[in-house]
Amino acid sequence: MTDFSKSTFCFRKAMDVLKESFEKFTFITESGETLGTCSEISGWAEVREYEPEDEGMQVSTITLIDFVLNPSFAKYRNRTRVQLEALTIEVRNRAGQVLSELYVAPVGKIGWKQQEFEQGVRNLELKMAFAYVVSDSVRQVWSLWEDSLPIRKNAWMSLSADLQKGWLDAVRYLANRHTTGIGHSAKLFELDLQGVQDENTFFLALGEAVIGPAGYYGWDLLSLDDLLCCEPGLPTPFTLYTMNGQHEDMIDWRNIFPSEEQESARQLNDLFSKYGIRFVPLRRSKEV
Repeated sequence: MTDFSKSTFCFRKAMDVLKESFEKFTFITESGETLGTCSEISGWAEVREYEPEDEGMQVSTITLIDFVLNPSFAKYRNRTRVQLEALTIEVRNRAGQVLSELYVAPVGKIGWKQQEFEQGVRNLELKMAFAYVVSDSVRQVWSLWEDSLPIRKNAWMSLSADLQKGWLDAVRYLANRHTTGIGHSAKLFELDLQGVQDENTFFLALGEAVIGPAGYYGWDLLSLDDLLCCEPGLPTPFTLYTMNGQHEDMIDWRNIFPSEEQESARQLNDLFSKYGIRFVPLRRSKEV
């Protein structure tokens, strides 16, 4: 068996092992070549350092646990001597669903010997600049999605406030990876107010009302304004059918949000008024 055949066999065997892991990280180069995979990443939740030459990007030294070099990339790099200048990290669950794409750039020269990684699985340490921080709470939410993305609404309701924020960030990253699905969901947008008690839980419920489980329709007032203004898949005005909450045609969010978020509640009232968003209790809509 040739060295290349051996490395291909090792790569395929390692990929079979990685399928048993709920997180699989795949590294893709700017040219679309798969660099390799790893079962875990350590260090990216550590304190970042900020370097002027990186234009404010967050820099961290991370370790790729059990990194497996793709033999096809090794052969490609031996032929082209291409340098690694930017990478995309795909995060997948056991079902193969892409949970996020992280855009990173190596800081400085990558100190690795390709020949060593062609012989088998190893850990690889890299200093990387991240486009955005992946928080511990987001990673915990990914672990909740280890088998599949949510198929039912309100799965976030029993979580802590920190994990609810992580869920909101996770669906935002998911929306950045996939098409949002706006305009392809049910005709009735049912806004379940049962778990809504602040700004984060409002956006979780709103995303599920418009898109469905793990849906996204804004994560703050600015992003919501952008969607209400310019999203072609769901032109305004439209109607949200409320359930498990105040049975009013126009909900005053100041009565729901906590005292420290009253200004956000006021601006939310103004946004819905500006774009003509109507609230109709679901029970009343069925009686009509």
